[in-house]
Amino acid sequence: MPNVSDMSGFVTAGEDVKDGDTIIFADGGTLHKYDDGRQVIQFNVTCPNGRTKMLSLNRTSANNLAEVYGHDTDEWMGRAAVVTIVKMNVRGTMKNVIYLYPSK
Repeated sequence: MPNVSDMSGFVTAGEDVKDGDTIIFADGGTLHKYDDGRQVIQFNVTCPNGRTKMLSLNRTSANNLAEVYGHDTDEWMGRAAVVTIVKMNVRGTMKNVIYLYPSK
C-alpha cells in the first residue's frame, strides 16, 4: 500500500524515522549552497523501513557526527546515526527537526 511519505524524496520525521531510530549513510553527501548564503550537506540515507531517501544535515548534526566520524563525509558512508526528533520554530512555523548523533 502506498504511503504519503513515498511521494517525497526526503526523509520525513514520524513517517520514515522516529525518535531513537537508526539510519545508515548510503553515500558521502553533496554540499548545497542556497541563494541566502546557507549551506547544507545532503546525504542519501537508508531508513529503518528500508527506503533510501535524502536527508539534509543541520549544523548541529554535522558537528555531532564529525566529532566521532571525522570531517571528511566520504568516510561516513556505511556508518550509522541515531535520530532525535525535536519540535522547533523554523522561520515562524513549528516543525519536526531531525538531529543525528553517532551510533555507539
